[in-house]
Amino acid sequence: MARYLFSGGGTLGPVTPLIAVMEELRAGQPEAEFLFIGTPEGPERRLVEAGGFRFIALSSPKLRRYFDWRNLLIPFAFARSVAKAMTLMTLERPDVVVGAGGYVSVPVGVAAKILGCKLLIHQQDVTPSLSNRLLAWAADAVTCAFEISLRDFPARKTEVVGNPVRPIFEHGDRAKGLAALGFSGERPIVMAVGGGTGSRFMNELITLASPLWAGFCDLVHVTGLDKAPVRPPTLEHPERYRMVEFVGEDIAHYFAAADVVITRAGLGTLTELAALSKPIVLIPLADTQQETNAAYVVERGGARMFRELDLTPEQLVTFTRELLQKPEDMKKLGETLHGLFSGQARAALADRIMKLALGNKISADKKI
Repeated sequence: MARYLFSGGGTLGPVTPLIAVMEELRAGQPEAEFLFIGTPEGPERRLVEAGGFRFIALSSPKLRRYFDWRNLLIPFAFARSVAKAMTLMTLERPDVVVGAGGYVSVPVGVAAKILGCKLLIHQQDVTPSLSNRLLAWAADAVTCAFEISLRDFPARKTEVVGNPVRPIFEHGDRAKGLAALGFSGERPIVMAVGGGTGSRFMNELITLASPLWAGFCDLVHVTGLDKAPVRPPTLEHPERYRMVEFVGEDIAHYFAAADVVITRAGLGTLTELAALSKPIVLIPLADTQQETNAAYVVERGGARMFRELDLTPEQLVTFTRELLQKPEDMKKLGETLHGLFSGQARAALADRIMKLALGNKISADKKI
């Protein structure tokens, strides 16, 4: 029986592709055991446990990329995190450890290396995450979403597989989304979502423009947990507006119901929307890998983009309204986005993990 340990979190970006692969592995190996190690405070626990997988939280220090006295304590906190991860792995005895970014994956990956566990890291963003750069030396295998990422990791152990997406996003149901939202579908539906943890900037932007949206569409506003605007908008047509803090499995149906999605540029969300061929408008988080992700997609014709500093609520509303009036442009955007992502990524990554697990078992048998 295979045992798999996955790690990542803090945001849902590194988590959703891992859940997709866990579901793929479980479908092919019903007897396999899974454990997900995430952060104590992140949103990943809810999603992991909803999928029927075990979850354990592990505190891990986060490197602040600016001067902060707390950075001086990182070596001691990191050593404690590695020790706790080693204790967990000694009890769990995983055949393979898999990470896809997030600072909690670093002590888990180092513990795997110390204990001799097979380690695979998956790079989904165009620009490599700090956690994956730190773990590249320890990894037995590296997978990435895009060919351009091959330049960032050792060629002998790196391959392109695409970015996995959960099966539910291949079967998003517009009717179910409309029913959950209470919309008729007679008016265009615009969905604004700031990623797995939400975005205060986007929430303010959408809220300031709220009187304008009602003039031409129904609006779904996913704020993120504990990030809802302090003063919700006062609307002339409140029935045309839905504010939701967090959406679980129904998010696929929400996406399917939307005619246009306004979002950040995390690769997890981009992959999910690509599976549904959605026309999207990107507002990447400034000075992060999201800007590189967005540029990659936009340059290939898969999205439209605004930068935070260049955008006003009125500009966003005007652009979205004009896009909704161009169905051919919307169709082309969605189809192009869909074509940028491999539909076989989930199976390809699961296959790579199973091969590592098999190799680990053969090695263990030889030692016996």
